[in-house]
Amino acid sequence: MFRFEARALLRCGAAVCLACVLALGARPALAERLPAVELFPSNTVLFLSLTNAAEFKERFSATALGRMGRDPQMRPLLEQVYGTLAQAFAAVQDDVGASLDELLAIPQGEIALGVVTREMQPPAAIVLLEARDNILTLSKLLQRGEALLEQRGAQRSSEIVGDAELVSYVLAVGPNGGRPQVAWCEKAGHLLLGNDPALIKGVLEAWESGRGNSLSQNPSYAAILSRCRGSADDAPQFIWYVDPIELVRSAGANNAQARVGLAILPALGLDGLKALGGTVALATEQYDYLTHFHVLLDSPRAGVVELVALSSGDNSPPAWVPADAASYSSLYWDFDKTYDKLERLVDSFQGQGAFARAVADRARDQLGVDLRDELLAALEGRVMLATWVEKPVTLTSQATVVGLRLKDPAAFQATFDKLTARFAAQLSRQTYGGVTYYELNTPLPNPNDQGEPRRPCFGIVGTDLVIADRASAFHRAVVTASDPANSLAGALDYKLVASKISRQPGGARAAMVSFNRPEEGMRMLYDLLTAQQTREGLRRGAQQSELLRGLNQALEQNPLPPFSVLQQYLAPGGALLSDDETGIHYTSFALRRKE
Repeated sequence: MFRFEARALLRCGAAVCLACVLALGARPALAERLPAVELFPSNTVLFLSLTNAAEFKERFSATALGRMGRDPQMRPLLEQVYGTLAQAFAAVQDDVGASLDELLAIPQGEIALGVVTREMQPPAAIVLLEARDNILTLSKLLQRGEALLEQRGAQRSSEIVGDAELVSYVLAVGPNGGRPQVAWCEKAGHLLLGNDPALIKGVLEAWESGRGNSLSQNPSYAAILSRCRGSADDAPQFIWYVDPIELVRSAGANNAQARVGLAILPALGLDGLKALGGTVALATEQYDYLTHFHVLLDSPRAGVVELVALSSGDNSPPAWVPADAASYSSLYWDFDKTYDKLERLVDSFQGQGAFARAVADRARDQLGVDLRDELLAALEGRVMLATWVEKPVTLTSQATVVGLRLKDPAAFQATFDKLTARFAAQLSRQTYGGVTYYELNTPLPNPNDQGEPRRPCFGIVGTDLVIADRASAFHRAVVTASDPANSLAGALDYKLVASKISRQPGGARAAMVSFNRPEEGMRMLYDLLTAQQTREGLRRGAQQSELLRGLNQALEQNPLPPFSVLQQYLAPGGALLSDDETGIHYTSFALRRKE
């Protein structure tokens, strides 16, 4: 794989990369430039782009977290916490060559990273950073990096490309005999940084004349972006793309083990994985955030890829999910199809009957039932997951319940009885609300011994086999199922999110949908942060750490406001997973509360 060998380069590059990541404090671009996706070549196999640091900062400020941070009751605390971080950073400020404020102010436009394949060589990396008026700060960092490189005996060269100077350093001989390089140039308030001068030169030439074969014209990239870009109102601020197989093929070109692994991909069907990519949009007209993630697959699918047997159906919450659930998900999966494809795949490698001997026969011996004919055949193919927070709040307060929809609960009872009889020594038979369930005798471990011991349990509730991580959660499911009016299905915020899901591409026939209330997770975190035990732990840590001392002082001088102050900014969200002819698509979002 490509690497920078010199410690000096790492020190210089760390400052530049930190500035790239912390995209804050920006102004609009002063001159037109093609976006990085038009400048980077089509054989870019990894691409990350923050399209505009200024817009990203503005959009983030309008999100729930941004508005929460600007609240008059939260701002003093956050400013003091930031001051503590800035003070801690001051210890390395001389080594970096800039203060934390200066680093945060560098990005003023697009920040992009590309990894590009090369003939008979490991891939090369390139970073584009639009600094505009703050290019002087960046230049100081580069000068410090040059001085360090020259101290290590690196050889400098330069050439003029158009109106820019391209500076290159060849480092000392690496452990594998190579001569690593680092190169950069400044142009119109931009920095181009990478480990291949030829790649930077190509980007500079494309800057001046346009590129005829850019990443934007790569069919895989174009296909993913067409599914992820969204409407004009949902234009993304962050874009990412990766061609994993080409990336591994290029990085492992000189590695025998990598070549062997790549050679078996067609047999497994993994060569049908063409690319992955996605987008993130913040503070749109309707959403606090909107993310898209697409897995681009070849058609027809084969091998391992065929094991993903998504289906669809009614994803409404079952009666046992309480109305105040923190999250809920429903997934449809064709278990029979996955079983058949897996059996065929295993037998193709290990011989006829190999899968039956390794899985089916072993499952029958251990469970006492037939995996295919008694277990999988009883399942409808729907899996549900719900969580809620139990009081008092501890590290283990989040209760988790899983439901498996049964085709015929009465017919499954015989199989259920055989399973419980098989493990009678490890189970205790219990009854609650007229429902029989079985509880494990051995409890799950509790962090720091907080809360009551959690013993997983399971039983049939209505049409579902329900599995809970504790008896109290199972009891709650039983009580809720007896009065469906208290179920999540009737909650207004769930109905609103469900309507938004149905309008997303693929939402009408989604294989998976989910619903979440971030305020419930925030409430749990808030209660933990304000708990006496947490505060005492922070005070003890403050005696050992300057950073923790500053955080503890900030919390004592500016206590957290009432939870209602934070709650007003949070809105519910959802997600869906769909399967179409191009691949598998995932969308997630949170609704946006109006200011």
